[in-house]
Amino acid sequence: MLTNEIIGKRSDVFSVSYTWRDIILYAIAVGAKQDDLDYVFEKNLKVLPTFGTLPCFATIGVTPTKPESLHYLVEEYITDSAGLHMEHELIMHRQFNPMGGDFTFQTEIAALYDRGPGKGAVRTERIVMYDNEGNAICTNNANLILLGEGGFGGDPMSKSDVLIPGRAPDIELDDALSPEQHLIYRLTGDTNNVHVDPEAARREGVDRPFMHGLCSFGYVCRMAVGALMPGQPEKMTRIAAQMRSILFPGSSIRLQLWDKDPGSAYFRLLNLSNDNALILERGIIEWTP
Repeated sequence: MLTNEIIGKRSDVFSVSYTWRDIILYAIAVGAKQDDLDYVFEKNLKVLPTFGTLPCFATIGVTPTKPESLHYLVEEYITDSAGLHMEHELIMHRQFNPMGGDFTFQTEIAALYDRGPGKGAVRTERIVMYDNEGNAICTNNANLILLGEGGFGGDPMSKSDVLIPGRAPDIELDDALSPEQHLIYRLTGDTNNVHVDPEAARREGVDRPFMHGLCSFGYVCRMAVGALMPGQPEKMTRIAAQMRSILFPGSSIRLQLWDKDPGSAYFRLLNLSNDNALILERGIIEWTP
């Protein structure tokens, strides 16, 4: 039975080495174009902050070998192991070295919430990345819903305090994913078969492979940085959003931004190829003005 005993459980400590090529590959995987030289040319290379989300689901280039799922941390407590990524937050503490380096990370179950009988439970996985000197680079907080695990008497989950204004966006930006975007993104480390294998996708109730949620998250980061702090991705300090629906390769998207305060904006991401369905909602991005 699911209980608060799982809070505080931790995975092994993993290490990753990266180079400028990994940084450029990530930028291309989240839609960087040929004129985005800051992200695709090593001469004056800059790092998109959401590069820091890669350890969350990376299964390649990780030492020791990381399993595709960390459900082993909680499997003795649950009857339904399905975990859907429903919300993500990235907090930046310092910058990645654009020429490469090493980092370590560990996944900790930081919180557990009860949505009620038949509505599932939510666990928060916290992943902090450290450089070789022990300095924290960034913190990821990923909320995953455990279907069928609600009603165990745990604490309810608080609602997001992000309220999208009831007015037209201050900025709208359109972009599109290539038909091969999922194939490129999985090379950054997330090799879940549902993003490449039609049979695996159908077993999840989807008729064809679909995009990684964190790829959409990275698209928003790249587009928002370009609009709000052009040429200065190092200014971004935080980005968070709820995940609403899947996105297919080849889709057209629209990012809507609303000014909040100096150094912060709300956002949502729409699927123009599917009647403006919400992809990411209740989003917020913050930066140093």
